[in-house]
Amino acid sequence: RYNFGKYFTLRRTLSMKQPKPIGRKYEEIRNNIDSGTYQIPKFQRDFVWTKEQTAKLIDSLLKGFPVGSFILWKTKERLKAIKKLGGEILKEPQDGEYIYYILDGQQRMTSLYLALKGIEIEKHDYKEIYINLEQDLGVDDEICTLNKTDRSITFYNLLEQDTRYFIDNFTMEDIDHIDKLKQHIRGYEFSTIEIEDQPIEQIADLFTRINTGGKVLTLFEIMNAKVYSEDSLNKEGLVIEQGFDLEEKYSDLIDELKDSNYETIGENKSIVLQLISLILSKSSTRQAILSIDKKDFIAEWNDAIECLKLAIDKVRDFFKIEISKLLPYYVLIVPIAYFYKINEHKPPSERQLKDLEKYFFRSALSWRFSSSVQTNLDADIKIIEDIKNNQAIDFDKKVPLENTEKGYFKNILKENFSASNAFDKAILCILAYKEPKKFNDNSKVRLDNSHLSVATSKNYHHFFPKAFLKRQNNDEFANALANITLVDDYLNKQLIRDKKPSEYIFAFQKANSKLEEALESHFIKLSGFGISTDDYDEFLEQRASMLADEILKRI
Repeated sequence: RYNFGKYFTLRRTLSMKQPKPIGRKYEEIRNNIDSGTYQIPKFQRDFVWTKEQTAKLIDSLLKGFPVGSFILWKTKERLKAIKKLGGEILKEPQDGEYIYYILDGQQRMTSLYLALKGIEIEKHDYKEIYINLEQDLGVDDEICTLNKTDRSITFYNLLEQDTRYFIDNFTMEDIDHIDKLKQHIRGYEFSTIEIEDQPIEQIADLFTRINTGGKVLTLFEIMNAKVYSEDSLNKEGLVIEQGFDLEEKYSDLIDELKDSNYETIGENKSIVLQLISLILSKSSTRQAILSIDKKDFIAEWNDAIECLKLAIDKVRDFFKIEISKLLPYYVLIVPIAYFYKINEHKPPSERQLKDLEKYFFRSALSWRFSSSVQTNLDADIKIIEDIKNNQAIDFDKKVPLENTEKGYFKNILKENFSASNAFDKAILCILAYKEPKKFNDNSKVRLDNSHLSVATSKNYHHFFPKAFLKRQNNDEFANALANITLVDDYLNKQLIRDKKPSEYIFAFQKANSKLEEALESHFIKLSGFGISTDDYDEFLEQRASMLADEILKRI
């Protein structure tokens, strides 16, 4: 039933001549692993089988039981593959030769190879798997075990040693039994199903469907395997051409971006893949990314990363978004990076920058990338190209908003705040742009705080504290977006706490002669906002109005 199910999964998945099982003898399987013809792609899960499971596999082989098919992908494409099993270095064929990547049966094939070669891996010696000569092939008891007895031999010696090796320690009856066991293994036909002439994206889909461990391949894992290459060495062993390891490239990128508090852009591994695909093919779909030629991808990497960094610098300097966790969508970095690519790394002009800002905030305030990310991203590069070419853009048509009336935005600003909502994050970006100052001493509020990514963080201060509003029986809209200000943790926890605004603002007024300036950096005015009378309804109305005006300036 095992083989039947996997076979029909292949029939459903592959648009090709239906693959048929091919019998391979033990010697051929072993030689193919030794020569590097069979490879384990890096996207496979780690080897997890125990020695007990290996012993049961060998026991099944000795008794002639079916052990399932090995599904292999025959290709000349080079993927990142496992290079070492224990102390055994796995070979790799020459360029241009076929490789068979193991898609299904990795645990079984690895177990068999470890036992055949007697390899030690993670302090488990696979030479210590024994054949009990007291057991006959026809009995139900296990022939292969981990227990050594006076009448047992290792599986490794069974296949490695000539019969004469056993003569001094065993009877002729035992020697005959050993010969039979050896022939059983050497005569066993392993079922292999070989898939040829299929693109990696279809192979990845097949792997996901047939994988018994339930592992779904991510786009990054597939590309990591696809674009990997080793260093090229000359005869003296010196590197003449650097290899390419996507996993290492991302690790280096994340480390670099930490200095600017934008490491989450690197951690979201689809961002760079989408950018490179847009540059090379004007499409960011999964299929487009997987279709990128390996050499083209590697050649484009450094320049794409440079454009990404230029985009991040501009977002930090012009939009004044100091940390990536405040971005409404991480993917909004991609169109800006694409602009730098087509603009030959030159910064945008004043007009271009205004259009980029309009595109940025319209995308956030319309929840543009909450769905259909690839479709919208592919469409938006035409907007970016028009911006680069100083073309007039009908933003109401290209990036439409549900409504552009001030009253519409005021109503949303009175709704509950959520740090995961793109609209709310866009407002946080507007607050950050003003470079908010501390109420007590007029110094700048530090926004590079990881707590800002959590909606319950004390850095998100309710200007009218929720506890105060609850005491006033006026807490229905206490968590309104227009009630949120960005302050430091100490100010919020120690000085403001649950005090009414008239009380804590009066205290700050005595300590800070520039309090009005500080409040205005939060889009709040000392008079006319209901602060002195603790009128929350008046405050909400006035602040929502002021923030709505700021939205309209940007769209």
